[in-house]
Order: sequence, then structure tokens, then C-alpha cells
Amino acid sequence: MIKNTLCTIGAGLFIAFGLSSFEGKPKCDITATPQSGCTGCSCRCAACNGNIAAPEPPSMSYVTTPSVQYDKVFDVVEQMPAFPGGMSELMAWFKDNLVYPEAAARDGIQGRAIVQFVVEKDGSISNVKIAKSVELSIDREAARLVKNMPRWIPGMQNGTPVRVKYTVPVTFKLPVTTSEDSSIDGIKR
Repeated sequence: MIKNTLCTIGAGLFIAFGLSSFEGKPKCDITATPQSGCTGCSCRCAACNGNIAAPEPPSMSYVTTPSVQYDKVFDVVEQMPAFPGGMSELMAWFKDNLVYPEAAARDGIQGRAIVQFVVEKDGSISNVKIAKSVELSIDREAARLVKNMPRWIPGMQNGTPVRVKYTVPVTFKLPVTTSEDSSIDGIKR
């Protein structure tokens, strides 16, 4: 009985040393004849007459292709998002749509709220947050203002629209009033 058998599998070689053959197939029964039949090994022995099944292709589950995550929120991209008409139009839009909170105006509260948000792939605004607070009523108005902005031109990375984090200041400044009747007890102030 021969203990070592050289079996050809596909384009490579496999040596069977009385062990199970490649990929869990039965051992080659080199004592078998074409009449008695082989045990189903994948060698080219006399019993198999060289009739072997084509080898299965290797599993590709371990192969990963590099992919860019376009659902993540970018801080900086090749082409940053833009308000239609540019920053001057954005500031004009803020000025036209800002409603100064009554309580803040009465108390003389002014300041600059810094608002952070995400410009989505379609130019819509989401995830509005106050990055720097002034006062609750002013913060609420700044957030309302940003949430109601028209769609932006989205940011682009590798020619594809992506989500981009953006930050804008919203300034609240009371108008200067000059009143002739600002005197108390006859003293002008």
C-alpha cells in the first residue's frame, strides 16, 4: 500500500499523507479501481478517472473595499456649504427675519449667540445647537432663526454632496434710542 500520494487539485499540488484530502473531502482510496469506484476524493487517481469537480472559488467575505462614509458629518470639505447669495445675503436674511425677544429688549440684553448646525446633503438644516449662549430667550430666537433658513447649497466631497457641520454668529443688538424726554426730575441723562 502506498502511503504518500501526489494529487493535483486545480492549478496547485496537494500531497495526501493518509490524511483527509483538501477541504474535508474523503481520503483518496488508491486501492479502489474504476469498477469498484472511488470514495469521492478530488484527486486524479485511477479510480476517479480524473473526473473532479471544479474547485469552489475562495470566499470573499474577508475582502473589504475601501468606502468613503458620506453619511458622517464633516467639519471641512473640498467645497464648503454656502447660503444662496453668500454670507452678505445670510446676514441680510437674519436682519430681515430676526424677532428680538421682548423680555431681552426690555432688560437691555444684547449679545452674539453662536449657533452650530449641520447642512444636509440636500441643503436642509438639522441638528441646531447653541455653541455660545447669551440668554435663554435670545438663544431660542437664534435657534428658531437658523431652523427657518432656506435651503443651502450643500458641501461637496469628491464631487458628492455630504453632510457638513457649520457655525454662524447671530448678533442681537438693540437700536440706540435718542429721546428728548429721558429726564428724571428735570435732569437730562
